[in-house]
Amino acid sequence: EWMHGVRRREFRPVAEHAARALNLSRAEVHGVVSFYHHFRTAPPRGRVLQICRAEACRAMGAEALWAHAQAAVEAQGCDTLEPAYCLGLCAQSPAGMLGERLHARLTPARLDALLAQEQP
Repeated sequence: EWMHGVRRREFRPVAEHAARALNLSRAEVHGVVSFYHHFRTAPPRGRVLQICRAEACRAMGAEALWAHAQAAVEAQGCDTLEPAYCLGLCAQSPAGMLGERLHARLTPARLDALLAQEQP
């Protein structure tokens, strides 16, 4: 549970608290956080957009969607784009996740609509 705090807050205070609570060194906590890509050492910029880059999604156009998402996020300048490796929607690919919501059969146009619709 405490590790999910690392996803939303600054790393140092959470790591120090976790190390004390679990009787671990900060280095051990840092090792866990740096191993799992969903944990971070700083809060993300804005919303987190993940685009699936696994094989099923690639076969259905995820690479073009990824390039479009990169351009959209860079132009917007206020969100974070991350790769995901299987969101479990292989039959409805390409897939993505904006915040905590999954989205299937994404196209560049649908992605643009989602980004415009779900402004923070």
